[in-house]
Amino acid sequence: MNGICLSIFILFYSFIRTEQLTCLSNCSNTYVKHDGHIRPNNCINITSEICKAQIIAYYKGKTYPKYFNYTYGFFGDIQEEEEHRKFVKINGLINFTEYQFIINARKSETILIADIYCQEPNNYILIGIEQLFKRYNQQINPFYNLKSLIYSDISPTKLICYDSNIESNQECLISNNPVCISNSNGLIKQCSSESDVHIHYKFTISSPDIAASKRTTELIICNKNNCNDESILIQLENKAKFYTYGMISMNNTANGQYLNIFLLIIIYFIVH
Repeated sequence: MNGICLSIFILFYSFIRTEQLTCLSNCSNTYVKHDGHIRPNNCINITSEICKAQIIAYYKGKTYPKYFNYTYGFFGDIQEEEEHRKFVKINGLINFTEYQFIINARKSETILIADIYCQEPNNYILIGIEQLFKRYNQQINPFYNLKSLIYSDISPTKLICYDSNIESNQECLISNNPVCISNSNGLIKQCSSESDVHIHYKFTISSPDIAASKRTTELIICNKNNCNDESILIQLENKAKFYTYGMISMNNTANGQYLNIFLLIIIYFIVH
């Protein structure tokens, strides 16, 4: 009898996690000024196992965001979208969010991007986007808080960078536009020559919190002495995380409460 109850529970729980959702889709790309409000326009409702939304905040100069762009539904890189969808389904995630933190130092630009995937109804997506909108709307261009660590307005003729090949700092021998690079792809830290000074982080967070979802990738191109040293990189990553998602909670506590009640009911029948 206990085995039958447990089987019923597993089947019922699987049904809960695979039921079709009503998701917003095909919304027009809507730009709103920093004092605007999130209002999805011209959307249609579709059924899907996973809902998706994206918000982009763009900063230029020492100001609050110049504009926001938010979109609901799947779009862009089809292969990447499909990989994220599979990741959510295979790991039974309630939600999965990929954040991007991008700085173009020479233009004093910052772009914050959040892609939210979830197996919850539209209201969860809307709440998540609204939380991020309020956060991004209340902060001045994050570039200026990181500038002293990564960027010199006058390109240096001499620059010291950490070199992962010799595991120590050394002066760059490059005469034109020397920069320090840290690239998590290949674990490269070295001197280089670039006209760009650039930061690009990707952070991923999920609920439930699983090790496979905690991924951080980075590309740092900077022109301050030792700016690719580990101590500086730790500061940069912490600041980027703070400005990108801070302490925002993407958990759906109501769903957890209902699930806990259901589990208690099942346990009661099993033990009796």
